[in-house]
Amino acid sequence: MALHRATWTPGLLGCLETDMATSLAAGDIALVGYDADNPDDFAFVILRDIEAGTSITFTDNGWSSSTNALLSNEGSYTYTAPTALAAGTVIHPTADSAAGGANTPVYTATDAPRFSFSTDGDQILAYQGSAVNPTFLYAINFADGSGSFAANGTNANTSALPPGLILGQTAVALGADNGRYNGTVSGTRDQLLAAIGTAGSWSQDNAARIGAGSYGAFTVTAAAVAPALSIDDVQVSEGDSGVKQLVFTVSLNAPAPAGGVSFDIATADGSAAAGSDYLARALTGQTIAAGQTSTTFAVDILGDTAMEPTETFSVAVSNVRGATVADGQGTGTILTDDIGTRINGITVFDAAPSLQGVSGATATAAPAATNALQLVRLGAYAATND
Repeated sequence: MALHRATWTPGLLGCLETDMATSLAAGDIALVGYDADNPDDFAFVILRDIEAGTSITFTDNGWSSSTNALLSNEGSYTYTAPTALAAGTVIHPTADSAAGGANTPVYTATDAPRFSFSTDGDQILAYQGSAVNPTFLYAINFADGSGSFAANGTNANTSALPPGLILGQTAVALGADNGRYNGTVSGTRDQLLAAIGTAGSWSQDNAARIGAGSYGAFTVTAAAVAPALSIDDVQVSEGDSGVKQLVFTVSLNAPAPAGGVSFDIATADGSAAAGSDYLARALTGQTIAAGQTSTTFAVDILGDTAMEPTETFSVAVSNVRGATVADGQGTGTILTDDIGTRINGITVFDAAPSLQGVSGATATAAPAATNALQLVRLGAYAATND
């Protein structure tokens, strides 16, 4: 989502300068370096394209889980993108006035008051919005020797994991005073977040400022689009005896990804009843192998000679993994092929209710016994038997 910001330039009548600031979500950035040993610095990678004017605030105030709010004893620094930035760009803010350069803004006590990291334990929480209503983007906890967030932030050296963030995915906890991410720098957004969120992917040191120095750009690749899964509707004639199979096809609109697609599948009664019309069936952990696009699911249909209408049952696909669901329910139709009793080559059907009764009788009256042929026309009966 982009927020429109307009700036009026005095003296330039009719000139309106605009830019589009990007609203970010958790995991749209990740912290990839820090130094608590002076001079302080930190680095973050942008995992999606952002527009000029996009602002992100970084604070070393901890999060209090008891008050559900940021503590207020420390400071913050707000970075504003001077131009549009591509996904993979690394920004490296620093308090070292001699280390400034492209994508390495220098902050001071004036523009980042009380924003200073402690070697006795600290944190950097990144967010957009206000301090009283923040949208957290990423968090790192460090320099406390524990490698974890506290249950509650109670002082300048502790922080609970902020709401909306997940340790190992949109947050990382490290024990040392200084750290630098040294894992893979190429992958999808989610792959990079998982790697950055793993403590083993970091170099850590309690003396050397290993977070300082230059950072190369990351390569953020597009996530593969998950295929869409559907199940078809099928039909079969019932048969007078034995068993027939009604075969459903579970298909994907694109080949299954690495790891395949898995799902559960089960029948459910409709007008058809399990046990008399078909055999109920339920399977778990069914798969469409990587690179494949379909599999089948067979249901046994029970034949009989009972007079009955066409009937249906359903087959539901659930717990789908590796694909989205376009159509998760199929309908099985059992077509009736039952006919009436045959007498000397003549098929005798049960009379419809509207044809029951003699002339003048109601539709529900039983027909009167007669040895004569009764002539019938639609909507009425013959007046006499001839």
